[in-house]
Amino acid sequence: MIIVKKQELIKGFLRVGLKCGDTVLIHASIKALGKVDGGPKTVVEALLETLGVKGTLVAPTFTFRHEIEKNPIIDPSNDFSEMGSITEAVRTMPNALRSKAYRHSFAAIGPNASTITQTDAGVSPFDIKGSFGKMLNLDTKVMLIGLTYVISTSHHFAEYLLGVPYRYTIPLEVKVRMSDGEVKTKRMIDYQPKPTSS
Repeated sequence: MIIVKKQELIKGFLRVGLKCGDTVLIHASIKALGKVDGGPKTVVEALLETLGVKGTLVAPTFTFRHEIEKNPIIDPSNDFSEMGSITEAVRTMPNALRSKAYRHSFAAIGPNASTITQTDAGVSPFDIKGSFGKMLNLDTKVMLIGLTYVISTSHHFAEYLLGVPYRYTIPLEVKVRMSDGEVKTKRMIDYQPKPTSS
């Protein structure tokens, strides 16, 4: 069995166009990479080394389970990412920051992390003032690792801005666990497909 090393990942990331200083949003599958020496953490370390100290790594850390919970408490510090093991590895890095959102949170590491994650929780992440808008302003690259564009949520950003008729926003009052442990009620916006009979 071939084992992929960190330096091989770095070479690959450079070959596909990542550069030192880039801000990049990743959608990644660890299975697509094969057997990685050190697992998802190695992939994150390779991305961070490729981007350098001036670069910023962003990962979607969405939590869809809150939709089915009766009284969900959004807990940015502890809610695990449902977007795969690489995104969870980004979220749990000691220097990672994470946005507060009902479902569509992001974790980021690097100089632009605060700009991307410290947005108003009452604004949709897909809004021009939300995380996606901040990433657009930073000319963020979208990198798909072993996945097709159908899995990328960046197209929902375009749908939101265009006001497509088949999706809509849902205003919510939800409980959020703050960094000090206190639970507060916050206004948040969810963005979903409109229910249909088909």
